[in-house]
Amino acid sequence: MGGFGKKGQGPDEFLQPYHFQYYSDSILAVFDLWKGSLIGLKANSVSLGYLQNYNIMRLDSVMCHSFVATKYNTYIAMGGYKDCLFRMLDPKGHRINDFFEYPYKDEYEKSLSNRLRAMAYQGKVLTNPSMDKLVFAVSYSPIISFYQITPRSLKLLASIISAYPEYKPEETSNSMSAAMSRNNKMGYIDVYTTEQYVYALYSGKTIKDATSGAFESNQVLVFDWSGNPVTKYALDIFVTEICISPDDAVLYAISNKPDPELIYFNLKSN
Repeated sequence: MGGFGKKGQGPDEFLQPYHFQYYSDSILAVFDLWKGSLIGLKANSVSLGYLQNYNIMRLDSVMCHSFVATKYNTYIAMGGYKDCLFRMLDPKGHRINDFFEYPYKDEYEKSLSNRLRAMAYQGKVLTNPSMDKLVFAVSYSPIISFYQITPRSLKLLASIISAYPEYKPEETSNSMSAAMSRNNKMGYIDVYTTEQYVYALYSGKTIKDATSGAFESNQVLVFDWSGNPVTKYALDIFVTEICISPDDAVLYAISNKPDPELIYFNLKSN
């Protein structure tokens, strides 16, 4: 939120702004994880030095940890649901349908509860600017999946699974956990989309080899929306977040040098 957002529980304040999403040409949507709300920010107010915002939707369920809008006036939520990976909601937050389940590498992992697997397969969800396609990039393992959004369903286009997370599952009547092994291979740190491509900032490091650098990388993998690899960029500096211009010409990133700085790369310089 930079210098604009205020922390708090009031109607114009934020508790935990988790991710941002294009909503319209004049509105930027932000999902506040702790409030369970999708909030619309009026873009022109930011340039004037203050924020005008309004509540787009508030969720009743605390299970959701990612939430995006679609072009069909529906919403896709992902989280620790009992028996699904994604839940489609109408504008009032009512369930339309559930889709898929969290990945598993064998029958033992499949037997674990969906909510426990949700802890191991956390990741980032983002739509394309037209909001009719969706990508899910797993943080703790190199797994990335591509989906087509229709008015009442989700269709899997492709899923690239290079490895599964290594973790110790523990579940009791009162608690559950998925402690990651130090040998676990990290997956995708950040992801960004344009109409043509998906850009994924890829770690590929083990936790033990990169205790302080597992969440930064210089490797950006590019896919089309069918899941086909297009190209790969090796940046000359490690970054933590990425953003791409709508014409796929410029990559913006945050790099800790050591203080956070906004930098950019011309992708079409040649």
